[in-house]
Amino acid sequence: MTPEALKLLIESDQEAAKYFEAGNDTSCAKRLSEIADPIRSPASADDLQRVASLSGGWARVVLASRESSQAPDEIKGVCITFVDWVKAGRVLDFDLPQVQAMIDGLIAAGVVTKEIADELSHLGTVPQIVTTNEVSALRVRVK
Repeated sequence: MTPEALKLLIESDQEAAKYFEAGNDTSCAKRLSEIADPIRSPASADDLQRVASLSGGWARVVLASRESSQAPDEIKGVCITFVDWVKAGRVLDFDLPQVQAMIDGLIAAGVVTKEIADELSHLGTVPQIVTTNEVSALRVRVK
């Protein structure tokens, strides 16, 4: 978060502003972390496989990726790419158009449901953490 955005966030919340004025940077940072909008981040391979496995989507993607699968080659290719990506431990950024197109293809082919895709995409939504050091650094800038 930029110092300017941090200052605006403090000013937007009475509790955070009270802590900041009192010089309580730790409590201010904690409050800001509670109210800050979440940010988007790539999802880890471990989280992707865990959520996809629990929903049953992982098995469907793996089965559709197999040579013996009746899935069209285009869908097999998407499934193979997804499985390889996850097994290699790479992160997956659901905000990239290419990833969204891949997921849309899996939904259209019936390999995964929209609900499963939404669960996977939600893995990329993480809380925004404001640290005491950020608040303290802002205090120095403001003086």
